[in-house]
Amino acid sequence: MKEKGSRVVIYSVQLSLGRYSYLLETVKLLCDDEGIAWEAGWRYVERFMRQFFLGSFNTDSHLSKQLVQAFREKRVGRRNDIIRGRVRGFRDVHMLSRAVGDHQAAVRTTVPMDRGEAAGRAVPLDVPRKETPVKAPVGKCPLCLSRNHVYR
Repeated sequence: MKEKGSRVVIYSVQLSLGRYSYLLETVKLLCDDEGIAWEAGWRYVERFMRQFFLGSFNTDSHLSKQLVQAFREKRVGRRNDIIRGRVRGFRDVHMLSRAVGDHQAAVRTTVPMDRGEAAGRAVPLDVPRKETPVKAPVGKCPLCLSRNHVYR
């Protein structure tokens, strides 16, 4: 019985590492190779994770099986080539175009610094900013806002 549990743990670790490598290769491909803006690439990765990775530990999907198989490859260079091939083959073009469009819309609505309240005022870079401490309500844990315990 113990052997079956360890196989499940190994499979889960391989799947997690495969997914991480997949997302890392996705960002490298989009931003470095294709020249897509970092923010647009991030929006794509966020949407891809939400659709394919989050909410369930779906190990039956075709992509999950391929990522686990890639991570069982002993040679790291070969493993990276397999994952890079999955990134190129499993790309959602519609999701990518929406991410790029959303990024471009966000850039158009951003107000330049010289037009806002800070116009005409120079802020020296060597002056430390005043940090205001965030206080949790009395009787609540400042980390998780639980009323069951208080972290000090």
